[in-house]
Amino acid sequence: MQNSQIRELAVLFLYEHDINQDSDLTASFQYYLANRDLLVQFTQQSEIGDEEFEQLSNHLTPIKKIEQVKDLSKSNFTDLKNDVSKEGIPPYLVELITGIHNHQEELDQMIDAHIQGRWSVQRLEKINLQILRLAVYEMCYSSEEVVPNVVALSEALELAKCYSDDASRKFINGVLANILADLDQ
Repeated sequence: MQNSQIRELAVLFLYEHDINQDSDLTASFQYYLANRDLLVQFTQQSEIGDEEFEQLSNHLTPIKKIEQVKDLSKSNFTDLKNDVSKEGIPPYLVELITGIHNHQEELDQMIDAHIQGRWSVQRLEKINLQILRLAVYEMCYSSEEVVPNVVALSEALELAKCYSDDASRKFINGVLANILADLDQ
């Protein structure tokens, strides 16, 4: 799986987790595992139409129907992270998800500090916020040799093309450009 697909899956995973706030991180990850093959098919960095979206929605296993969720009291996300190779989960996906989850407050503060106008993190669309969190995490916590900052920005814009409108893409570009300028100083 390519890093672009891994980033897209991370955004989708974090978006799903944000929407289903009643579920914990482990339950959300179980949802990902139950739907992994189908999600990977649709992560081609291309826009999907209404028909494909409906097809995807109809085939995803709802989080409440996943049998493993019943046993979550016996499991935790750390256990799942330890089984990365066994489950065939890309290690970079786990790194992104746990990193963004663990640093969410700092990421949101940095995003909030670089938003211009009357916007704030609380007012952003959830998908745009997840795209921003991913890019800022890669800019701040990934090695420049592994993920150059311009690559993190470029990948975020590609995700915005798929999941947002043009105005949101421009907004994301502006916020990330401001953050990038501060990081380069």
